[in-house]
Amino acid sequence: MDADFSHHPRFIPEMTRCLATADLVIGSRYTAGGATRNFPLRRKILSRCANGLARNVLRLRARDATAGFRLYRREIIESLALDRILSSGYSFLIEMLFIIERAGWRVDEVPILFEDRASGVSKISRQEIFKALLTVWRLALQRPHYRTAYDRPA
Repeated sequence: MDADFSHHPRFIPEMTRCLATADLVIGSRYTAGGATRNFPLRRKILSRCANGLARNVLRLRARDATAGFRLYRREIIESLALDRILSSGYSFLIEMLFIIERAGWRVDEVPILFEDRASGVSKISRQEIFKALLTVWRLALQRPHYRTAYDRPA
């Protein structure tokens, strides 16, 4: 969850309700009823392209693969060998969603209004974009072997 109120806490009760039937709940800009406000065109394009690429290349079902407004069931986190996850930042969000969907856990999305911050600066850099691209292609190549790459060792 972003601490600058881009992810407003008013959506948490609905997200929590969805955890009754889902293992991961995403506060989504891109599901029906979700939206963004005060986003510069450059960020809209970058966000849509990043989500489209991740969804199509990795065959993800979730509409908002890069959203950081998430609730995970404790059992999911405990079941993963987190030390085997290679990514960080926005790439981590994509990798976690990939692992969770491929493992067959239930993912739900709650529509949110994502408002651009009133002050401060974005953490997105060229380096972060490049890392995310590499992560998507690495995961696509790993797809046939993802279970052995992420399962907790016996």
